[in-house]
Amino acid sequence: MRFGFLFPVFLGQQPTDKAEGVSHKSQEISISKFAVNPFCGHLPSLNQLSSQFQIISEQLITFFEGYERQYCELSANLSRKCNSTSLLPDGVEKNAKVNEVKSGLDDCDVLIRKMDLEARSLQPSVKAMFLAKLREYKSDLNKLKREFKRITSGDVSHASREELLEAGMADAHSVSTDQRERLTMSVERLNQSSDRIKESRRAMLETEELVSQFLKICINSARRSCMLINKMIAIDKSKKVLSSMSRRMTRKQVDRWRTRTNAHASSSEFKPSKFKVLVKAITTQNKAHWASIISSAGRGCRLV
Repeated sequence: MRFGFLFPVFLGQQPTDKAEGVSHKSQEISISKFAVNPFCGHLPSLNQLSSQFQIISEQLITFFEGYERQYCELSANLSRKCNSTSLLPDGVEKNAKVNEVKSGLDDCDVLIRKMDLEARSLQPSVKAMFLAKLREYKSDLNKLKREFKRITSGDVSHASREELLEAGMADAHSVSTDQRERLTMSVERLNQSSDRIKESRRAMLETEELVSQFLKICINSARRSCMLINKMIAIDKSKKVLSSMSRRMTRKQVDRWRTRTNAHASSSEFKPSKFKVLVKAITTQNKAHWASIISSAGRGCRLV
C-alpha cells in the first residue's frame, strides 16, 4: 500500500494591538517538501519524520514566543493605564481610558487563548515549561481584571469590600460543603457501626439461648445419671441383703429338717437320699423366690 504524508499546520491569526495599528494575518505551515508522492515506491524514514516534527515544534515555539512578547507589552501598557485611570476624576477622559483598558483586556484574552493552543500542540518534553508560563500569564491577567473592576466600580473601598465578601462567601461555601460531606460520611459510618452492633447483639442473644438450653439438657442428664447411680447402688445393697436373707432362711429350714431327721433317725422309714432331695428343693425354691423379687425391683428402676 502506497500513501503520502502531508502535515499541514494551521496557525491562527497573529496577535496585534489595535491601538498601535498592527495588522492581523494568518499563516499556514505545509511541510510539502518532506511529503512523499503517493506514486513513488518508497516511504519516508524515521529520520525524515523526526525532522518534520522538529521543524513543526520550532515553528510552534516561535509563534508562542511572538504571542508572549505581544502579551507582555500589552499587559505592561494596561497596568500603566489602570494606574493613571484610577487617579483621574469621573468624566469623559476617564471613560475613554476605561474603554481603552477594556479593549486591551479583550486582546489579552485572545493572546492567552492562542498561547494555550500553541502550548498544547507542542511535544511533551517542552509542553510543561510553556504551560507553566501560561499559568503565570493567566494569573497576571486576572489581577489586571480585578484592578479594572475596582476602577470601574467608582469606589475602591466598596469594590475591595465586595471582593473580600465574595472570597469569604466562596470560602464559607466550600468549607460548609466539605463539612457537609464529612458529616454525611460520619453518619454513614455510624449507621454501619450501629447495624454491626445490632447484628452482633442478636447473634450473642441467640448463642446465649442455645447455651442455656444445652446447660439445661446437661443438668437434667446429670441429675438422671445421679439418680440411676443411686438406684443401682441401692439395688446392689438390696441384692446383698436378699441373698443373705435367702441363705439364712435356707439354713434355718435345713436346720429344722435336720432336727426332724435326727428325731426320726432311728426309724426305718428315714432315707438319706430323700433328705438331700428335700434340701435341694427348698434351696431352689428360695432362690427362685428371691430372684423374682430382685428382678421386679430392677424393672421398677428401669421404669423410673
